[in-house]
Order: sequence, then structure tokens, then C-alpha cells
Amino acid sequence: MEQKPKEAVGEQPAELEGVIQRILDIDAKARSVTAEAQNLRLEAEQNIAGQKAAMREKYRKEAEHRIELVRTEEEKLAEESLARAKEEQARQLDMLNQACEKNAAGWVEEIYRRAIQV
Repeated sequence: MEQKPKEAVGEQPAELEGVIQRILDIDAKARSVTAEAQNLRLEAEQNIAGQKAAMREKYRKEAEHRIELVRTEEEKLAEESLARAKEEQARQLDMLNQACEKNAAGWVEEIYRRAIQV
């Protein structure tokens, strides 16, 4: 049986050096991929945060717009209701004035008659 010569201390066979180099290359590649993935994740998180803020602002503006529309409509309805109430008040006041004109003399006579009877 043939024996391979022993290598000197500190020397490594070429095959072992190749394996070590491949391990180092794979490790470097893995670190690179990991760093890139972390950068992509950070960019995605920042992008999501920006989109979230933009959506929040968009919905806030839409809500303010809807509130303003409702406020305007409610003010219009309140003004219409107030106008109707004023019209009804004026109509009833007119009816009272007409009744007063029509019946004033009779009321005065009735008050006078009741006052004398006491």
C-alpha cells in the first residue's frame, strides 16, 4: 500500500482550501442576500408607513368634506324649518288680530258687565 506523503504543519491540501473558500464564498453571499432582504424590508416598512399616512390624510379630508356637506344641509333644513315656524306664527298672530278686531267691542262689554256685577 502506498502512503501519501505527510504535509508540513500549516499547509493544507488544495482540496480542503477549495472547500473552505467555497464556504467563505457561500457565507459572503448569504450575508449579502440577508443585508439586501433587510434593506428591502426596511424600504417596504417605510413605504407602508407613507401609504398609511397618505390614506389617513385622504380619509380625514373626505370625512371633513362629508361633515361640511351634512352641516350645510342641516343648516338649510333648520333655516327652512325656522321660516315655516315664523310663517305659522305670523298666520296665528294675524288670526288673533282678526279675532280681536271682530270681537273687541263684545269683550269690552262682557268685561264691563262682569265687573259691575261683582
